[in-house]
Amino acid sequence: RGLCDCVRRRKVSSRVVLPLLLALSLGAVVLGGFAPPRTPQHRVPPHPAATPRPPLQSPRPAMPSATRAQAKADGRAEVHAEGAKGQEERTVLRADGTTGTYVRPKGDTSIVAKVAPKEMGNASRLGLFVRSVRVFYSAARLFGDYKLVTYRQDRLHEDDEDGRNEIWDHAHERNSRFLYSKFVGLEGLWVKLGQYLSSRADFMPQPFIHHLGKCQDSIPSRPWGDVKAQIEREFGKPLDEVFRSVGEEPIACASIAQVHRAVLADGTDVVIKVQHDNVGQRLLQDLKNLETIGNTVRRLEPDFDMSPAIREWAGEVPNELDFVVEGKSLARVERNLRPNSGLDEQDPRWFDVTFPRVVPGLITAKVMVMTFIDGVKVDDLKALDAIGADRDEVIRAVTRAYAQQIFVDGFYSADPHPGNIMVSRHTRKPVLLDFGLTKELSEGVRMSFSRLLVAAAEKDVQGVLESLDGVGLRLRTDVPFDGALLMQYFFRDAKPREEAMKEREERVENNRRRAADARKSVYVGDYVDVTLRGRLVGMRSTKKGQV
Repeated sequence: RGLCDCVRRRKVSSRVVLPLLLALSLGAVVLGGFAPPRTPQHRVPPHPAATPRPPLQSPRPAMPSATRAQAKADGRAEVHAEGAKGQEERTVLRADGTTGTYVRPKGDTSIVAKVAPKEMGNASRLGLFVRSVRVFYSAARLFGDYKLVTYRQDRLHEDDEDGRNEIWDHAHERNSRFLYSKFVGLEGLWVKLGQYLSSRADFMPQPFIHHLGKCQDSIPSRPWGDVKAQIEREFGKPLDEVFRSVGEEPIACASIAQVHRAVLADGTDVVIKVQHDNVGQRLLQDLKNLETIGNTVRRLEPDFDMSPAIREWAGEVPNELDFVVEGKSLARVERNLRPNSGLDEQDPRWFDVTFPRVVPGLITAKVMVMTFIDGVKVDDLKALDAIGADRDEVIRAVTRAYAQQIFVDGFYSADPHPGNIMVSRHTRKPVLLDFGLTKELSEGVRMSFSRLLVAAAEKDVQGVLESLDGVGLRLRTDVPFDGALLMQYFFRDAKPREEAMKEREERVENNRRRAADARKSVYVGDYVDVTLRGRLVGMRSTKKGQV
């Protein structure tokens, strides 16, 4: 903020702002911004207690697994949350089949503490440090760029709307390309963030939607040799003993894993989802860096606090690292939605969606084999028309499926970007993919969401305010004027993107036309000093004034 004030007062050249921000970010990293993630092998000693700690009561006995394969079959970990007061203890499984203990203070709300430790890989400390420097540099460059754009905008005339739009359009295009290149280079969590931002067309500018949309399934893949070694290491046997053939080129590659097509020994067409090597440890480090960036932006821009969203999102993302959990989530959602397909087609609750099936016995924490479904992406309109899919029926089925998950079952897939929704070429039905990121709602939150929709449809202002309070958005109901303004914004007339962009282009063109007409006039500007000379009979007069 001080640098931007100096730039505004012309005490510091704008050309040195970005290097200074880079130096500050590097200093933050060196002085403590970098901290390696905690793993099961790095046990945190418990805080000293005044009274002896009672023994932990496990909900079930510890896993008597002698080998790693047996341990994976029995389950990945047991959580012991009912420990001594002020402490929380977790028992986790190490790579060699032994168990370890991880202790942390209860109530610790930092992102790393909320993440259950898993088998995170062995990324080097130096590599994580260099990765943190790249992350903080990218954040500083993006923040500094937009601060300079704001400074340039403030210097324009207040009526120059065309100039402001041009400045912001160029900034969004420039920074969206920059972010995409950095996200692809960093991979991991940042690709996941790009997927999330590209799916939020309600508030993200169009250049970000276009460029970050490439993060959904167009990420550079890992070499086949590394992927093959990962599969054989997880299954404990050569690849030829499990599959008749495996395609070396992936059919999709995302932030955490990539997918290869294969054929089982019995001839079944399947796909293999393989987790990237060392992605777990990098993910935890990226979560810590993201939390640091969010806290820094909150201090510099108090009106732009994204820490709660980061904390909520980061608490669920690490669940994607365990494919066993994802397989259970997939089975649970399919079991919940299966009865709706048996209803009468005229019933408003009827819909028919398809899911891939996990092949029994071929799933571990890092590799999962599922049945293959040939389909096209839900946002590929030309491909949908080519296979004869009914767009209205597709969107109706997807909408009802998610409404059933959220408002009825309270357990839903929380990552519904276009890369995770397909339409089958044969049945023309929607196919729901990727259940690594899920969310479970409590009964109170689920009912509040339902009441919110009903109150919004009936334009019940008081009902909307009470429902928002039930889902966690605390508003002051004792100030009627503020509530009325909020409801006016909620119930404003919304328009499709194409129509809104067309009106914006027409408005910009009208502003250009008015500016051109103004330049043809005698006077340009708010106030112009003029001198009027007149000649009367027998005398001269001079009058001065402003127009």
